[in-house]
Amino acid sequence: MSDGEALSPPSDDIPVRIENIQMFWNDLDMSADAGNTTWDVLDPLRDRVTMYLMHDPPDVLSAESLTAEAMLRIIGQDYE
Repeated sequence: MSDGEALSPPSDDIPVRIENIQMFWNDLDMSADAGNTTWDVLDPLRDRVTMYLMHDPPDVLSAESLTAEAMLRIIGQDYE
């Protein structure tokens, strides 16, 4: 995902939004770098994201919110 895509407002295209969430978590897994946090913090977030995406219909907004929380934790920002 390019920097421009990361800063774009959410698309109304649910499959694209889901794909972006999945790409983030897959890339994070492949890098194995938890940044300024730990996998003990990130794994439960990923589990909750997976749960939200498995809902029928998927709760994309909640999955995006938790993914954003993970991003903030990785860069060392407190999430409140």
